[in-house]
Amino acid sequence: MNTPLVSILINNCNYGCFIRRAIDSALNQTYLTTEIIVVDDGSTDDSRQVIESYGDKIVSVFKKNGGQVSAFNAGFAISKGEIICFLDSDDFFEPQKVEKVVELFNSHPVIGWVFHAYKDIDELTGNCLSTYPTGQSSRLIDFRVRIVAGEKPTFAPATSSLAFHRHLLQKIFPMPEAAGCLLSDIYLKYAALFLAEGYLLNELLTSLVIHNNNHYSRKNDKALKMGIYNIYPAYYLRFNFPDIRRFADRIFGIGLGNYWHMNKRDAECQAIINSYFLKLSLLEKTQVMSRAYYHYWNSYPSLQPIVSRLRSFMK
Repeated sequence: MNTPLVSILINNCNYGCFIRRAIDSALNQTYLTTEIIVVDDGSTDDSRQVIESYGDKIVSVFKKNGGQVSAFNAGFAISKGEIICFLDSDDFFEPQKVEKVVELFNSHPVIGWVFHAYKDIDELTGNCLSTYPTGQSSRLIDFRVRIVAGEKPTFAPATSSLAFHRHLLQKIFPMPEAAGCLLSDIYLKYAALFLAEGYLLNELLTSLVIHNNNHYSRKNDKALKMGIYNIYPAYYLRFNFPDIRRFADRIFGIGLGNYWHMNKRDAECQAIINSYFLKLSLLEKTQVMSRAYYHYWNSYPSLQPIVSRLRSFMK
């Protein structure tokens, strides 16, 4: 059996209360040919002490705060693995996670990525809150033609459920750091779907811990962040991978509608929006604006009958 080196990249910022469990889950894998790289993105809590306590069991990188994308870039730059698994420091792997991923890459040499199912667990009780994805079977997937056509995938798991072959990531990294944490896994997984076929594994191999300090979950401005987290990836996807422009326009329109709905404005995001529209043809602007208005109106119950008539065209 081929036993490639697997790099587990853990990114952390001020999650000292969680990171030990993440590192332990990486160290306790049934597959042993691994390197564990922990990138600390300028933490001001006790994260450094926790990370340093592992000594040479892990590779530690301490850097100034630059956002999750810069942590991804720093970790990938020093990694040596043929297969790369990402792990957020407040999540953790099941012991057989890496073994299962390696088996799939060995069984299907043409694939560039493996995405797998995960469960959300409550920080305080440890109870399972939900699982993702639902209604999906384990299978090979080649989404390249459909994403070029503008189709949105029905599967897109979180960072800690993503694994890639190195040759694929070399086409994506380094990711643009100007967007801080606003590209993160969204840019990464959509670029991967465009560049290579892969495998969706419907096995719960990662747990995502839901707590009050999650960057996205349990936040009052979730709709605003949903908007921004689509706008930024769409911008960089469109201009780094021009063939994906129809898909980028689609998620940009969705993001813009959510952004409008919050009735808040972010100066940096507004500059990205303006720059995006400058690159569009009149037809493309019309399509993007139509989709944005659809998702904006969809937030208001009184307009649901009208929106439902548009659904088949704009969803």
